[in-house]
Amino acid sequence: MKKKLMLVALSSLVILAAGCGTKAGQDKSTSEPVKTEKPSDKKIEMVWAGWTGEEKAFKPVIDSIIEDWNKKEPNATVKWLGWPWDQTQQQLILRGMSKDQIDVAQVDIRWVNSLAEAGLLEDLGTLFDKNWISNNFDANFLKIGQVEGKQVGLPWTLGALGMLYNPTLLEKAGVKDVPTTVTDFEDALKKVKAFDKNIVPYAISTKVASSVSTNFQAWLWQNGGNVFDKDGKVIINNETGVKTLTWFKSLYDNGLIKMDLAQTDARVLHSKGQSAFYDDLVLAKGVMKSNGIADQDLDKIIRPMARPLIKAGDQPQSKIGGTVLVVFKDSKYKQKAADYIKHVVGEPEALKFFKESGNLPTFNSAIKNELIQKDAYTKKFLELTTFSKRAETEPFASAKELDNIITEEFQAGVMGAKTPQKALDDAATKIKSTLKK
Repeated sequence: MKKKLMLVALSSLVILAAGCGTKAGQDKSTSEPVKTEKPSDKKIEMVWAGWTGEEKAFKPVIDSIIEDWNKKEPNATVKWLGWPWDQTQQQLILRGMSKDQIDVAQVDIRWVNSLAEAGLLEDLGTLFDKNWISNNFDANFLKIGQVEGKQVGLPWTLGALGMLYNPTLLEKAGVKDVPTTVTDFEDALKKVKAFDKNIVPYAISTKVASSVSTNFQAWLWQNGGNVFDKDGKVIINNETGVKTLTWFKSLYDNGLIKMDLAQTDARVLHSKGQSAFYDDLVLAKGVMKSNGIADQDLDKIIRPMARPLIKAGDQPQSKIGGTVLVVFKDSKYKQKAADYIKHVVGEPEALKFFKESGNLPTFNSAIKNELIQKDAYTKKFLELTTFSKRAETEPFASAKELDNIITEEFQAGVMGAKTPQKALDDAATKIKSTLKK
């Protein structure tokens, strides 16, 4: 798998080579490995790469985090290098393999294994005191950044991909209580549809593969199913899987969900009061603000809820999402890069980032801060995060391909191109074939 990933990245480099010269910070002597230098009194400039600093709503706070560091460390400054989210993984691989300068990177937790298998990430156990790590982060959070027993990433922003609802819309539609069971949830969706046929009752993402696969898996878990069993056998097409996909088809047939809907579309719909429920991360409140919702109106349109249960006593299921911070193996300034990560994840900057973006902190002292503990919206997401876990496709270097398979067959089953059983049988066959490559 690592060999395949390296070949794909190298092919992309050949395509890009005609239009790319030597970039700032690149080691021009590619025949020699980059040597790690211990910074002395001379000035250095590190590169922090990612995507959040490219987003209009979050660019100011990223700039502020960098500025705080640069004032404190004028001889070891940081500059931002970024791309849109959907380009970042490829750019990190390409630039890492071509030895362009990247010291610290923001990495989606879905990419950790791929980047580690490409040999791009430093073992942070060699740069951080292990007691400092264990004393300042929850053990479950740390697992997100671990590959084959090595801590290659420290958690920066983690949170459940939970469900959110519009209390004002539900009240208008005659839904008195937040649904706690699937039966209650279905009844609520039908009431919303009857209230206004132009509203999307459940604006679940049905378009972009990573979101579709993730949402399907969360509901599959809620039904008691899995993509793989404990021994790694593909079981997505068993009775529980078929039951889950059949349920989604019934929602579509009754006009309660909409096809060809991306996560960004769902956010816009919800901000306009045109959806009653949708799935998102804790930053959803910040997104609503960026879409023009005033602070005093946020609680009227967006509140978190546990995923409805099949039966009382079940545990609400959700997928964990977020980012880790990594040090690139070819960084010349690894130890200073590690110090910069401490700066970013530490309480002052973590709370600043939370206030401006809505992202939950992962640093223990920041989580315990009253700013977090006294906010009902945030505390609910912390509760949901306790029960969340990684998507079953994420540990594989071929995660993107697996998500594409699940999404294609989900769409085929929901829209009636195949029966749910046939769609998931085909998904299982394709997943097995992909994992054998």
